[in-house]
Amino acid sequence: MKKLLIPLSLLVLAVALFMGQKITEDSYDKWSHDPRMMRLEPTGEPVSQPVITDNIQRTFTEPQVYNTPAGMMIVNPNIRVHPSNNTQSETPITRHPTNQSILFASSNAVNISATFFSEGMYASTNSGVNWYGSDTTPAAPIAGHGGDPAPAIGLNGYFYQSYLGRSGMTWTGLSAAYSTDNGITWSNAWTVASGSQDKNHTFVNDVPSSPYAGRVYVTWSYWVSQPYCAVAYSTNNGASYSSAIQVAVPASGHYHQGVNGAVLPNGDAIICWQNPITGSPYTGDYVGFAKSTNGGVNWTYNNNIYDCNGIRGNLFATNIRVNDFPWMGVDRTGGPRNGWIYIVTAEKNLAPAGTDPDIVMHRSTDGGNTWSAGIRVNQDALNNGKYQYFPALRVDEFGGVNVVYYDTRNIPTNDSAQVYVSRSIDGGNTWTDILVSDHKFKPKSISGLASGYQGDYIGITSGNNKVFPYWCDDATGIYQAWVTTIDLGPAINHTPLY
Repeated sequence: MKKLLIPLSLLVLAVALFMGQKITEDSYDKWSHDPRMMRLEPTGEPVSQPVITDNIQRTFTEPQVYNTPAGMMIVNPNIRVHPSNNTQSETPITRHPTNQSILFASSNAVNISATFFSEGMYASTNSGVNWYGSDTTPAAPIAGHGGDPAPAIGLNGYFYQSYLGRSGMTWTGLSAAYSTDNGITWSNAWTVASGSQDKNHTFVNDVPSSPYAGRVYVTWSYWVSQPYCAVAYSTNNGASYSSAIQVAVPASGHYHQGVNGAVLPNGDAIICWQNPITGSPYTGDYVGFAKSTNGGVNWTYNNNIYDCNGIRGNLFATNIRVNDFPWMGVDRTGGPRNGWIYIVTAEKNLAPAGTDPDIVMHRSTDGGNTWSAGIRVNQDALNNGKYQYFPALRVDEFGGVNVVYYDTRNIPTNDSAQVYVSRSIDGGNTWTDILVSDHKFKPKSISGLASGYQGDYIGITSGNNKVFPYWCDDATGIYQAWVTTIDLGPAINHTPLY
C-alpha cells in the first residue's frame, strides 16, 4: 500500500498544478486557428456547465447474445473507465503485446474553465473488469500537455504516450513520455518536435525476432505550409528520440494528415495517411502508404495507394465536425492471412460508399504493394441517409477484422448516434454488424472548445478472446470515455493463433 502513496500524491499535485494555470482573455489571441488542424482549440467563449446525471436511458442492462455468421458474440453492458467531471474525448486504446490482460486507454481530458488540458491514463490489468488511473498523464512538465493522446505498450511492458506540447496558449510541439509501472509514474517528457504539429500516433515494434524489436515510433503531421507526414523513433525505450524524418513529399494541391502506423509480422514499420485537398472543405482525396525495412531510418512511399472521397466537414444539426482519416491494422496471427494489411476510412459519393457517410475498407495481401477495391463495411441499406463515422480497426488474435464506429441507423430523426462494431472472419469479404452501445446520445460540441468538436477519433483493441470497443459520448451530460467487452463465443472455432 505504501508504494502507491507517493505516485498517487504526485497525481493529486499534477491536477492541482494543471488546474492552477489561468487563461486570460488576451491569451486566446496567441492560439493558432488553422482550419485544417484537428486539435483542442479553446474558443474563449463562456463555458456552459453541463447537468451531469447517472440516469442514463439504457437499451439493455444484461449481456446481449448474437449468433452470427462471424460466430457467437456476447456484448456486455457499457462502463466508464474513469468517471469524471472533466470532459473526455478522442479515445485510443491498446493492449500489452504479450500479456493480453493489460489494457492502456487514454483520452483528451479537459476542464476548460480551470485550464486543465491533459491525456487520460486509464489502465486495466484484468481484461477490462476493473480500471484505474487519472485524467492526467503525469509526465513533467505537468503544465506542458496539450492533448492528442497516442498510447502504446512495448514488449518490455513499458507504457508509451505521445501528445501535443503546450505552454500557456502556445503550441510548443510534440512530446513523448514512458512509464515502467503500468502507468502509475511517468518519465519527464521528451520533445520529439518543436513548433506546430498535428495528429500523432505511437506504435512499437513488438516482433521479438526482428532486429528492431522494441523500437518505438511516433508519427504525425509536421505542420508547415504544406504539412507532411513525419516519423521519429526511439532505440532506448523512449528515453530519447531521433530527429524528425520526413517520410513523403505531398503531391501538389494536397497535404498529409491523420497518420497511422503499424508493424508487419517481419518487423517492417508501415504508416498510412490521408491526402486532403488544400482548400476548404479539405476533403480526403486519396490514401498514402509508406514502409521502412530498416527500423524507420529510410522509407519508400506512395501518396496514392487508392482513391477515396472523404467526409471532412460537419454532420447533424449541431454541425459536429468529422474527418476521413485512415485507421490501419495488420494480421499477425501466423494464419492463412498473416501479413494482410487493412485500412478503413469514412467515405461518401464514391462506390462502394453511398451518398451518406459509410465505412469503406481496402486491403493489401502483398505487404502494401497493391490494394484491393473498396469494400463497404457497414451493412445497413445503401443511400439510406444514415451516418457512419470515426472508424477504428483491430485485427484480433484469430484473424477477425473488427471495426468500431458511430452510427445513426436506428435513429429515425438522425439526431442521435449509437456505437456499432462490424466483424469479418474472411478477410473482409463479408461483414456482420452488432450494436455495442447500450445507450444513445445526441452529438454536440464540447462547450468552450472548437466549434463542432466532440473528439476526432475513437478506438478498439482485443485480447483474451475479447474485443474492446472504446468511445466517448455525453449520455451523462458530459463527454466521457466508455468501453464495452465483446466476448467471442464458441459458434466458430476460436483457437488463438498467437
